[in-house]
Amino acid sequence: MKGEIIDNNKKTNKRNGCFNLDNLNSNDTSDVIKMVVESRRDYKKTKEEEATKRLAIEKATEIHLEKIKSSKEMVENISKA
Repeated sequence: MKGEIIDNNKKTNKRNGCFNLDNLNSNDTSDVIKMVVESRRDYKKTKEEEATKRLAIEKATEIHLEKIKSSKEMVENISKA
């Protein structure tokens, strides 16, 4: 209707493609809950994988820095002799 006042929340929801949770039936609700649980599980798994990668990178960096330090000491010892 012309001149109709639109609730700002409804307008935003339509733009974002959101839907009204009140209209969901029990099957839809269980599907949403399953998706949320699965999403959390995936997030935790990804978080653990990223932490493992980060630790591996840190360890590799420490080893590399130790090699550089020993090479530097060897060069200094050779140059002193």
